[in-house]
Amino acid sequence: MANHKPVAGDVYQPIFNIDNPIDGNILDNTSDRDTDGDRVRLNFVNGQRIPQPADPDGPATTTTIEGKYGTLTVYSNGNYTYELDHTNPVVAALGPGDQLTDQFNFKISDGRGATDFGLLNIAVDLPERGDVFVNFEDVGKHDFPTGYKGFDWGAWRDGDDATVQKEADGNHFLSGGVFWTPIYSADGGPFQVKQFEVANGTADYDNVLTIEGRLNDNIVFSTTVTVTADSIDHPQLIDLSAYGPIDYLLLDSEPIITETSGPDYFGAQYDNFHFLV
Repeated sequence: MANHKPVAGDVYQPIFNIDNPIDGNILDNTSDRDTDGDRVRLNFVNGQRIPQPADPDGPATTTTIEGKYGTLTVYSNGNYTYELDHTNPVVAALGPGDQLTDQFNFKISDGRGATDFGLLNIAVDLPERGDVFVNFEDVGKHDFPTGYKGFDWGAWRDGDDATVQKEADGNHFLSGGVFWTPIYSADGGPFQVKQFEVANGTADYDNVLTIEGRLNDNIVFSTTVTVTADSIDHPQLIDLSAYGPIDYLLLDSEPIITETSGPDYFGAQYDNFHFLV
């Protein structure tokens, strides 16, 4: 019977606060066994062998590997810690809005000669400070829903992801999904919401939008508006400049159902956020 090779999944780890410990597992996106049932093991990182313990269930060995911007300590079970080298001029010069990526390649095997290669990207992505304008036109491959412009945009915590959609004219906007859309800073810090634009996800009915800001789990403000704009091309402006700092913004749209509303619920659409961080 043919020996099927294991499949190495690339890992992308964003770092929003370089003062916090950095750790993870290189094998996060790799199955611990291949399709033949063979145990998958980590063999090399950046060409450096990762010794395996004599007892596969025994304590993991450690190997230190120098990267471009810091030091990676790799455990034989795939766990790792990473420490930035603050004597490196590039690292020392990091400031708000700056990015850098330290990339490591790794090799796995099934212990019977079949191998595969993957990449570990440790990506420093420091949030911007001051006035931050968000129009979703430059969303990157790895920074949505978590990390784009320094925020977490309605990730799966409610079971219904927010997504970035594109109109026929090329404009990008945030589709909040069917349920509530939480927004908070990726590094956990406070921010103010100056304003944003909103429209209904369909012209079939309006929505009541509840906007709630929290700080340290305490409600700072809560307000509701009726969304009457039927297209993000001609949106409704929401002004929140009178409110102070928060660390969590909740947008919860509920349809105003009428006899002609139709059966589908499309939620709300958002664009052109203005934050002060």
